[in-house]
Amino acid sequence: MSFSSSPVFRFVVGPHRAEYTIHSSLVAKLSAKLDVLVNGSKEATDLCADWSEIDEQTFLRFCDFVYTGSYKEGSPRKRPVKENTPEQEKAEEIREAETPKSTIRTKSKQTSSHTADFVQSKADELWIKFTSLYPPTPFKNTSFRNEPEDDCTEIFLSHARMYVFADYHGIDTLQLFALQKLRGALTRFVLHDESCVDIAELVTYTFGSTLDNEDDVDPLRSLVCFYAACRIEQLWRNSVFKNNVESISDFLNHLITLLLQRLD
Repeated sequence: MSFSSSPVFRFVVGPHRAEYTIHSSLVAKLSAKLDVLVNGSKEATDLCADWSEIDEQTFLRFCDFVYTGSYKEGSPRKRPVKENTPEQEKAEEIREAETPKSTIRTKSKQTSSHTADFVQSKADELWIKFTSLYPPTPFKNTSFRNEPEDDCTEIFLSHARMYVFADYHGIDTLQLFALQKLRGALTRFVLHDESCVDIAELVTYTFGSTLDNEDDVDPLRSLVCFYAACRIEQLWRNSVFKNNVESISDFLNHLITLLLQRLD
């Protein structure tokens, strides 16, 4: 039977209780839990489910996935422009003036250089491992390259929310797709000092919306921690990032475990 001839199922979505319909057969085949929802529950009798706790954009992405197997990620926003105060500009001038310009390479500097090269090579290895996670199925990658003024939080959270939604409803294919999309977005992301807060927001949402299993780290948590471990030098120098994540003990524990791989 074609999905077009199956009954439509109504969803009441978001705090404003907007109503949307999807063909029930398409919903049912996504997971056992959704099959029960549309075919074997009180909601199935009414052909309607109250999903008012789900934000509308996440539901619309779910609809796109139901019909196309894909969805469009969130869009970047512009950060409010913050001008440096005269005191900040003066401090920057002093730092530049005090920066040593000597090009003399002493033995101790050479030793430090070799150590730095080793540390960098371990960091590169970790990044290569990260970029090999969740290889994507063929889909069009965005060519967007973020600048310091671009707030990319919504890009990351759109995928994280889809993962959490899919996890709750047992939609394995959507979970994997969301992880693929998030990993791709993080790989392309240019980490500026101004954008460390974007990663802090992703960490906060991830660890506030997921739980580890008894034996395994939640895949979304693992992916986000893996990225943070790859970029920890820049992230940890940022006071906003540190202030946002330093109370998230699960994140710090996972992060330390990954950082130890750079010391092996």
